[in-house]
Amino acid sequence: MEFTSFNFLTIFLPIALLVGFLCRGIYRNVALIVLSLIFYAWGNPYALGVIICITLLNFFAARYRNGQILAIILNILTLVSYKYIPGLSFPLGLSFYTFQVISYQLDVRRGDYPEERNIWSFLLFVSFFPKMITGPIARYHSFPSDYSNHTFCINNYTEGLERFILGLGKKVLIADVAARVANCIFEAPYETIPTLYCWIGAFAYTIQIYFDFSGYTDMAIGISNIFGYKLPENFDYPYSSKSIQEFWRRWHISLSSWFRDYLYIPLGGNRKGKFREYLNMFVVFLLCGAWHGATLPFVIWGAYHGLGITIEKAGLTKILSLEQQLNQITNSR
Repeated sequence: MEFTSFNFLTIFLPIALLVGFLCRGIYRNVALIVLSLIFYAWGNPYALGVIICITLLNFFAARYRNGQILAIILNILTLVSYKYIPGLSFPLGLSFYTFQVISYQLDVRRGDYPEERNIWSFLLFVSFFPKMITGPIARYHSFPSDYSNHTFCINNYTEGLERFILGLGKKVLIADVAARVANCIFEAPYETIPTLYCWIGAFAYTIQIYFDFSGYTDMAIGISNIFGYKLPENFDYPYSSKSIQEFWRRWHISLSSWFRDYLYIPLGGNRKGKFREYLNMFVVFLLCGAWHGATLPFVIWGAYHGLGITIEKAGLTKILSLEQQLNQITNSR
């Protein structure tokens, strides 16, 4: 179910808002679990079985050291199977909640916090419907662990509504309009498209992908605020970035930080020499591309960004910074 769909805006969302207003404490969380499972199963009841199995597996496996490793392997195999085996219907949000439970297992294994003993709290963390479509990827330590300690707050409620409306406007009024322009140009025979139209199509797609993604993130954060839960911010004006490194610190922040904390640093990060640092960075972005899509263009896209960041770290950033300083000195004379 899309946040912009008729069923969501006219049926599901009003019920959710009523629940957020009327229910308190543990009753709100019980209602949220029910709403989340309905949201998840809407149009694809089969997917409900997948998320329940993932939840049960990770809830019980986290109690045992060997079980944690087994759960991580099975989570990865599940994600890879659905992405790369033809004919399997990809469940809504699988990429996001798989990464969430993997980070949960790794954090528990490292002793960052004890495993969750309340199955309902854990089910709410995994299935919480606002973050299902496009994230952001939540960490368990940032998700409230006290299952019954939620009271109604009018400020959270109104701020959440404002954030949701802002995201809805981004998606419907900007992203969808830009998408029509981009699709019209990209779907035309390439030999008939003037060069100027190609640039217009590229610009429209750039606008579309950002406002679509950030719009959904705003809607997710807004709905979460209504219920008293805080999801992490996912965008910080990424198109104002001056380098690929800075771009990835501003774009899909929850995904970038996930790969940094659970792949780049465990691989050695920058602690084992420059070659290993560059190799680790390239591997991270190669896998990031594969996570985004199960086709060769996504892998190439990941390799492209990995190579770009590697070149920047190898010295291009220093050269550009030096050139900028020289230009500033020259202009000041």
